[in-house]
Amino acid sequence: MFPEISSILNNKLSFSLMCQTNKIKTPELFSYHVKNTFYFNDKIFVIKTENDLLNFFKNVFKTLKIDALFLKPIQGIGGQHCILLKKNNAKAQIQLAKKTLLKASYLHQECIKQHAEINKIHAKSINTLRCVTYIDKEGKTQIISMFMRFGIGNSVTDNVSSGGFYVAVNTETGVLQGQGRQSVVMGGQVFYNHPNSNFKLDGFKIPYFKEACELAKNATLYFPSRIIGWDIAITPSGPIIIEGNHNPDLQISDTAYGGYCKSPIIKEILKDINTTSA
Repeated sequence: MFPEISSILNNKLSFSLMCQTNKIKTPELFSYHVKNTFYFNDKIFVIKTENDLLNFFKNVFKTLKIDALFLKPIQGIGGQHCILLKKNNAKAQIQLAKKTLLKASYLHQECIKQHAEINKIHAKSINTLRCVTYIDKEGKTQIISMFMRFGIGNSVTDNVSSGGFYVAVNTETGVLQGQGRQSVVMGGQVFYNHPNSNFKLDGFKIPYFKEACELAKNATLYFPSRIIGWDIAITPSGPIIIEGNHNPDLQISDTAYGGYCKSPIIKEILKDINTTSA
């Protein structure tokens, strides 16, 4: 584990700028803010009032000719406090969120479009693949495991900690396997069909799966930490990395895999650890 890489992954602004510099497919960064200092179009705006805040976002919408922004905390985890800010409802949303926005720091990103086949399962949130990569002793990147997360209800995030659930993915075929599982803390329900759409989960083949695997492997060239959990969305034109996690929740990955001790890659990692510590 490289502390330098971990610090970039932990800071979503640094991660976004790093990906942008190296042409790694990620949501486009339009603007951002650090507490009450906002940055857009090579200009700095100091926001003091609710009206200032509303006018800033109106300017972004008008300049870029867009109807929505996805606001994400720079230091956030688990999809918490993310906001889908819509042009036609911005005033009401800002009235509710102004204190949160001005006390924290946020990215303002494009709202990506999700592949139509995945929208059939759940269209309210962007439902992401969690791809866990491992760089072996020879420097080759391998995929340890994968699962896919789905939001529930009107939540704009798919995170398990926000009430969503996850389904195991066959790393060879890109097909969902078995049932969806929800965190015990969030209710611990098991789903064979999505609770909102009633879409059958088991057997669903993920579009652009091979491309998603290659995208994750390629990203490790720029973030060479031995284990990273990549969150990947599937758009109509292919995969896009939402973020990388230097300390992915391997407990969920373990459950989705069906027991990591059965994984030849995990056995190799454990052997390497035992040899190093001996």
